[in-house]
Amino acid sequence: MPKKSIDVSIKDRCLQIASLAFLNPFTPERQARYRELLGENQDMDADGPFPELRKTLEELIENLGGEGALDYRTYGAQDGEWIRILTLFAGYHRFYQELDAHLQREQDQTSPCAFSHGDGCMDYLQRGGFSEEEATWYIGVFYQLRRAHRAIREFLVGETSCMMSFKARLWSHLFTHDIRHYETCMWERMEDFSLLLVGETGTGKGNAAQAMGLSCYIPYEPKTRKFAMIPRAMFVATNLSQYSLSLVESELFGHRKGAFTGALKDHEGLFSRCPEYGMVFLDEIVEVPLTLQIKLLRLLQDREFSPVGSDQLLRFKGRVVAAASPEMDQALLKGQFREDFYYRLCSDRLALPPLRERLCESSRELPRLVSGLFRKMTGTQDKALLASVLRQIEAHAEHGWPGNVRELEQAIRQVLIKGFYEPLILPKESHSSVDQGMLFDGMGEASAEQCLAAYAQHLYRKHQSYEAVARILSVDRRTARKYVQLPAD
Repeated sequence: MPKKSIDVSIKDRCLQIASLAFLNPFTPERQARYRELLGENQDMDADGPFPELRKTLEELIENLGGEGALDYRTYGAQDGEWIRILTLFAGYHRFYQELDAHLQREQDQTSPCAFSHGDGCMDYLQRGGFSEEEATWYIGVFYQLRRAHRAIREFLVGETSCMMSFKARLWSHLFTHDIRHYETCMWERMEDFSLLLVGETGTGKGNAAQAMGLSCYIPYEPKTRKFAMIPRAMFVATNLSQYSLSLVESELFGHRKGAFTGALKDHEGLFSRCPEYGMVFLDEIVEVPLTLQIKLLRLLQDREFSPVGSDQLLRFKGRVVAAASPEMDQALLKGQFREDFYYRLCSDRLALPPLRERLCESSRELPRLVSGLFRKMTGTQDKALLASVLRQIEAHAEHGWPGNVRELEQAIRQVLIKGFYEPLILPKESHSSVDQGMLFDGMGEASAEQCLAAYAQHLYRKHQSYEAVARILSVDRRTARKYVQLPAD
């Protein structure tokens, strides 16, 4: 039977629309191409022009002679590839609302629930020429794409160019810079590409990691019509600064009963709890001692680890995302962080822009952030209350927001509680005897350790960074944190 070809009269239209499938949704190019296709009045700040695009795709497939779907195998090799892409692109937009509804249902579940439109999605793809195995995989990818798009938008509020650039690069870490590569060879290899997030305190490193963790690939199981895991089970996280040297290894790798004093039963560590295709987030990675960095390097290279007190080799099937403050570079220079571990840890180093940079780029960023945080905190869209909060925040337009988005969140809470915001204004650092006396005023006859703790806490309030305190006091970071957390009186 001779192969069909795309009608010349609509071929350009087919290629124009199909090429959209490869574009990163957070790039200016994607937004420009959407407006070119669907009209200049499309609102790119919203979730996306999905209803309009779905209608356009359905009309195009109908013009090609398909009743809901086209079998790409009935076309020649070149045209068949474009029809295949169109079918997948149309399928994603055909079922995106159902995928959103399923994601909403699973948010309150402790185990997967049935995807009610799974059979319909399977049928659509198989009528388009895909095998059962292929259709099953693509449903998993559809769900991943939808979760990623929603998570990056919801967890990383902001539309300035620096934030959109950050979101675009985060998307690339999920699907590579060209999703065709992800489809053909990369999707099962993404765990080999660790990521290091770098940013000041409060810029949102944890939010970025959580957005990635909720966007992991989850296989679809057609027999049960369920996805293998609920999204939040794919993400395990820890802040390494909260553990002592004796406990951090157990937290990461687990331990066997009797491995050390107090090990009364087996303990499953983070890497054991991370499922296949899942993600482990290691915050404050600079806190890892050198001896443990060697073990983590081995885990990243060989994908194997052993619990404390055991010779058993376990397999790690997930991905590692780590976070650090900009002072990490000093730790590298001082030899406190191994270079070989650093280079193996970060297939890429992705920096979060500070809030002051975002506000300088656009006057719309502050209202957008306040609006998003307000809705998250209150669960309401009360315009009058939001306007009142925004007025109080904008009254401090010249404030530098050293605590970044975390400080802005606290400012909104203050306004909601007491009706106004009072920024924390720290005195400029001075070496005068008056300033030194004010620092220790009221401490009476304090010990040297109490004085050091008071000064360390003063430095931490000023710099919001253990690394900065450690550098000024000429001590290591753990010692700095000890004095910051020590009662000063």
